[in-house]
Amino acid sequence: MNEPLRDVTAALEMAADELDKLVRSLRNEGAESFRNGDSAGFTRVNERLQPVEDFQKRFAQLQQEWAALSKQPRARRRSRQPASRPRVSRGELLPERAYLLPILQTLKDGGGPAPVREVLARVHQRIGHQLTPRDRQTLRNGQVRWENRAQWMRMNLVRAGFVAPDSRKGVWEITPAGLRELEANDLDATWAKVLAAKQASRG
Repeated sequence: MNEPLRDVTAALEMAADELDKLVRSLRNEGAESFRNGDSAGFTRVNERLQPVEDFQKRFAQLQQEWAALSKQPRARRRSRQPASRPRVSRGELLPERAYLLPILQTLKDGGGPAPVREVLARVHQRIGHQLTPRDRQTLRNGQVRWENRAQWMRMNLVRAGFVAPDSRKGVWEITPAGLRELEANDLDATWAKVLAAKQASRG
C-alpha cells in the first residue's frame, strides 16, 4: 500500500479506536447511574449514547468502503491496549423483545412501584431458562449482560409511555398505558410501539 493510502487507513483506524473508547465510556457511565438509582442521569447518558452508537455503525461502513477502494487489507491497529472481546452476534443473546412483556408483567404483579433489584430478580424467574451463556456474562463495568439489556428495555418502555419516568430513584413502575398493553396481549403491536418510540427519541 502506498503512503497516502496507508495514512488514510491509519487515520480511520485511530478514529475508530476513539469511537470505541467513547462508547465504552458512555456505557460505563450509564451503568453507574443505573446502579446508583439515578434514572435522570441514566436518561441523559442514553440520549448521548444512542446517536454516538448510530454514528459508529455508519463509520464502520465507511471503513469497509475505504478498504474496498484501496484494494488492500486494513492495517493492523498499533494499540498497546488489550484486544477487545469479539462482538456478540444477535443469535447468541436472548432477543431484546423477549424482555418486554416479562418486565411489564412483573411490574403489574407487584401492584405498585418496586425497587430495581426486586424487579430484576422477578424478571429472571420468568426468563432465566431462556438466557444464553452470553447473556450471563459479566461486562467490563461489572454488570451482568442480561441485566444491562433489561435496564435499556426499561428505558425504551419509559419512552413508549408504558413505564413511569418520574418514579423515585431506583424504582420502576408501570403506567396505565402499560397495563392496557398487557391486557391487549399483542406482543407484536406492543413491540412496534416501543421501536417507534425508540426511533423518535433519536430525532
